[in-house]
Amino acid sequence: MQGFGRFAKSARARRRGRKPETFTFLGFTRNCAEDRNGRFPLQRHSRRDRLRATLARIKLLLQRRMH
Repeated sequence: MQGFGRFAKSARARRRGRKPETFTFLGFTRNCAEDRNGRFPLQRHSRRDRLRATLARIKLLLQRRMH
């Protein structure tokens, strides 16, 4: 059973509707997607924990410079 890749949609139908798996690599979460033409592009999203930590550090630096 394939949980990730271009055959994830057909595998999802066999598994009764569960979402395809995702995985995290090099700070990005990859997941399966489908474009308007039905082809398989790989979507990338930033890891939320690292993105929030980076934004918090930037906020702290900006507050220090302002005051």
